[in-house]
Amino acid sequence: MSHRAYGPGIDSYYLYYTPNGHVLRCTCCNRYEILFHRTIIRLEPDEFARFARKIRTFPVDPWEEDTMSMLRFMRDDAPTVVRLVLTRNEVLELQELLAGASAMNELNEIISGMMDPSSDTSPHPDSN
Repeated sequence: MSHRAYGPGIDSYYLYYTPNGHVLRCTCCNRYEILFHRTIIRLEPDEFARFARKIRTFPVDPWEEDTMSMLRFMRDDAPTVVRLVLTRNEVLELQELLAGASAMNELNEIISGMMDPSSDTSPHPDSN
């Protein structure tokens, strides 16, 4: 099965990208693909939101610069476990990547809502 990705621009297949990786969203299965350095992770939309939240809230302040930590992420309904061994800087880079992708998701939802006339909640001129 061939997957097709979409992103924020006509010529871009990326939802968001940085020099350290990118996030794609497939148009046929709606899954997210996160490429970060040498790691590829594919997640369902709800899993992506949970993963992004876990990375966003991962504590980096008390972490010493030259050490590594293992991040564990497991789906609710499957024995699949994602384990990443990351440095403090890599966690910060992954936080940036996922925050950008999450922001683009929100922007896409706002734009889609504005383009869909059935979701218009603004008052109409004749409603006074």
